Amino acid sequence: MQDLFDRCGIKKLWESLAEQAVLKQHFASIDRGIVESSAKLKVDELMMLRSSSK
Repeated sequence: MQDLFDRCGIKKLWESLAEQAVLKQHFASIDRGIVESSAKLKVDELMMLRSSSK
């Protein structure tokens, strides 16, 4: 996914998203690394759910 955003000129997408207060609150952590990995897992989960419902 990062590759796609790199092509569109959006660098370091996950690092930027992990700094957002809303995501930190949602994942109940102030640690950027934990928020980043939790967000990636959630996106993967949603993509799997989407793929399985077709």
